[in-house]
Amino acid sequence: MGLRVLVCLVLAGAWTGCERFSGERAAVQERKAAVAAIKAYSSATDDANRAHAAVVAAFARANRASALPAYKAALRQEVLPALDGFVAALERMPTATPELARVHGALVDAYKAGRKDLAAFAEALQSRDDLGRFAQIRDALQEGFARYQRELAAYYERYRTRLKSADDEATSPPAGAATPTGA
Repeated sequence: MGLRVLVCLVLAGAWTGCERFSGERAAVQERKAAVAAIKAYSSATDDANRAHAAVVAAFARANRASALPAYKAALRQEVLPALDGFVAALERMPTATPELARVHGALVDAYKAGRKDLAAFAEALQSRDDLGRFAQIRDALQEGFARYQRELAAYYERYRTRLKSADDEATSPPAGAATPTGA
């Protein structure tokens, strides 16, 4: 009878060891997948950087407008299409893990909402007094971007890795260039 108990204890210990080893192996696999996803995500920022630069440049051109009709036209003809290109570039970025997809998806959603709000702003813009409403759009984008940065940093920290460039502004909102000043 003592032998049976000993065998059961040995088997139970072995089973626990196997479960622990299996859990450790799963954690290693999860980390490898996350690191690979982070590398692919980081490598894909060049396209988003170019598209973002086009948005900033379009805003800069719009802000040089000296009359409200020219400003509205620049928003419609240059800024909104550039923003569409930027959102498309963000949508093409690889997000190979559910957590990265969630974090990045929130950024894409913020820019889609910003694009929608900017189109409504351009449509409703009737006088210089209306220009102040742009601050709400800019603030919402900046808040969404700040949240994205915090969540992405936490994700990267969890897997002890970083973006290819900490100074990268691939997806930051067009802060200064996005303020209507010239119209």
